Amino acid sequence: MINADLEQIKRELEAAGHGGKSAVLDYHAGLAGVSRVTLYRAIQKKFGSSREVQRERRVDVDDVLIREVAKIKEQGRMLTRGADVQRELSTSDCIRMLVDKGLAGADHLTVSTVNRRLEQIGYRERDPKVRVEAPYANRVWQMDFSRSKYFQLRKWDPARRDFLMKVHGRELHYKVNDARMRTWITSVVDEYSRVEACHAFAASGESWVIGLDMLHRIFNREPSDPHPLRHVPERLKTDNGAFIKRAEVRAALDAFGIECKRTRPGNHDSQGKIEKRFSIIWNKFELPLAIRLGAGSNIWLSEYNELLHEFTIERLSLEHPLFFETRGATYARSVQSRVQLTIESDILQHAFRVDYRTVADTLLFSFGGLAYRAPYWAQNRRVRVYRNLNGQVLVESIEDGRIEAAVPPANGEKFPHRDLDDFEHGPAATYRQQIETELGQEARAKAGNPDTDRGWLMYQEGNKIFMPPRTAAVDPASPFEERKEETEYRSADLARVAIGAAIYEISEGEWTYDDFRETFEPILAVTLSKETVARKIEDLRTAARSQRMGVIRNNN
Repeated sequence: MINADLEQIKRELEAAGHGGKSAVLDYHAGLAGVSRVTLYRAIQKKFGSSREVQRERRVDVDDVLIREVAKIKEQGRMLTRGADVQRELSTSDCIRMLVDKGLAGADHLTVSTVNRRLEQIGYRERDPKVRVEAPYANRVWQMDFSRSKYFQLRKWDPARRDFLMKVHGRELHYKVNDARMRTWITSVVDEYSRVEACHAFAASGESWVIGLDMLHRIFNREPSDPHPLRHVPERLKTDNGAFIKRAEVRAALDAFGIECKRTRPGNHDSQGKIEKRFSIIWNKFELPLAIRLGAGSNIWLSEYNELLHEFTIERLSLEHPLFFETRGATYARSVQSRVQLTIESDILQHAFRVDYRTVADTLLFSFGGLAYRAPYWAQNRRVRVYRNLNGQVLVESIEDGRIEAAVPPANGEKFPHRDLDDFEHGPAATYRQQIETELGQEARAKAGNPDTDRGWLMYQEGNKIFMPPRTAAVDPASPFEERKEETEYRSADLARVAIGAAIYEISEGEWTYDDFRETFEPILAVTLSKETVARKIEDLRTAARSQRMGVIRNNN
């Protein structure tokens, strides 16, 4: 029997903190002359084993509730997509919203449990980043704009016709009227070879004009220019800035078959190749040049562009990140395997916005708030009208694609009054009719050996000479929708105009559409088929030949 007060020892063990029970047992075991294990067994024999706390096992929450929490969080993230910081609703607020909705079991959710389950199902995993590479050169170009960090516009020299720039670390501007002009750098890079082209402009922002001017400089390089980037890409990828949203830009790119591709908003990595170029320009080109010139020094914009052009040529000798050759050699090797397209005209001349007008019998129409005189063949017809960069207003026939320049009328001629009930000389379609026509066009849109040119400068790198690629000139297509044989009139008004013109021709100016309204209106109410209308017009033509026009009119 152990000579010790077991009750006192038990009380001391219960009062001892974490890690202190062993010291209490060792102390009393030494006084009693027994081992610690013997003393502990004696305490258990007298008082029994310590009772373990039996907690109720909680059933894990349903996956449906966790998914509802994830949906609420993702809705908040989607509202801030594209921002520098994406905000997320707290877990406690998400649980409170589920409780307010009355979902069963939502009141038993805890923040720690929901966060643990979200982690388990992979909600916190980062989106995988996939590196997309173009299969060959000139398949995809990336294009972007950025301001200069160290060279700011100072003034315009009209005699030299050049801008003077100042070396300064702050982003200054040169005010022209109400526009704040800054130094903007436009950069283009070929995704496959990493060959890049850069040029600086004086502009007030990401102007669509400087973007097209950059493409014009690339497509119309001098033969003596050693820079190899000069062919037409299949796709031009850029961000959702002002450049690609302009109708003039889309019209110019469509004319030469260049596909427009915009990156997804909020995806900062999709333009990584072009974004990296700007940091290289700032750190590898501008900063060393600014240090050599000194703070406050001046340099002309043309001189800056010459140095920038030499910088891009020097980078052709850099090793490609994926191939064991230089970037210039990668581009030269790839362009030889495919026929490369070239442009011999100015891409800026195909950048315009298209409108539709109905020409009056006086050949006058309104465009841009001014009156113009259309060619004789456009009289009483609906035509396409646009203005090119030279300021010319051009008129194109919808039927045969004939294009001719319009001229302002002399002596300030005014538009005559036109009877709204006259179908031949009626006004232009209303806004709702234009929308309906556009929607109809969108619905319907859903439903050889090129001549080679070996005159391009061969690319040479050390003792390696790359033969020039096969090239073919690109003829600009019409900026309008594809002209194909349409089986139906686009609207009832256009059908009435065509029928009226045919009746006027058959009767030699004696009859108009109003004389046969009861004949054609039921047909147009059912169908706008050109074939059906043509058969009826042919019946009238046959009747006219047999001198029975008056009989037909009385019968109708």
